[in-house]
Amino acid sequence: MAKIILYMPTPTTDLLSYIEYGDQLNDKGNLSTYAGHRKNHQWIEYLLNTKNKEAIQIWYEPKTVINELKTISNDDQIYIRGHGEPGSEFIKTSKGGKELGHRFVVDRLRENGLPKSFRGKIKCYNCNSGSWLNGKRSFAQALADYMYGWGYDKCTYYGYRGKLDSYYKQGTQGVHKYIREGAWDVNQGICRARDGRVQIKPQALHPTQWESLSG
Repeated sequence: MAKIILYMPTPTTDLLSYIEYGDQLNDKGNLSTYAGHRKNHQWIEYLLNTKNKEAIQIWYEPKTVINELKTISNDDQIYIRGHGEPGSEFIKTSKGGKELGHRFVVDRLRENGLPKSFRGKIKCYNCNSGSWLNGKRSFAQALADYMYGWGYDKCTYYGYRGKLDSYYKQGTQGVHKYIREGAWDVNQGICRARDGRVQIKPQALHPTQWESLSG
């Protein structure tokens, strides 16, 4: 069965990111139920319980090949998690957290074992990941260009325009992920997130600019 991989390009030791996206315990030792925490779990639980779809979260592990990436199916989808802005080649690993450039994200996927033969979808699920600004590349474009240069030329890349919900919620069209008006997930949705999704066509860079800067 095809699955969704929520890829966190940072280790679980990134505390702010782990509190927001991971399975961080609250001060009573229980799994947090606050809407702004455990955002990956909310995806996983919703898809399993309502659509019988498998979703897993994978956190970056230094110098480690992760089996779920190494053996990925061509029907699987990878969602890159984090916060983005228009015309930025960086994402933040959490609200108020550290910036991570597109090259680091790609290099970490490679380090964790993603094969170049992967033919599935890579979705930069970050606010405005598909939005250029004043001639500056979007994050999704920068990531696709860099991955393409490394030989990832069989998969399909996507970015998003607008501010994205981090998880499924009730909205004007039912329970979906939405593009919203304000900065927080509780704000009203304008349209479904998929309506702001755009396919990214990788550019062949001349001269080549894809050599790794991050190791």
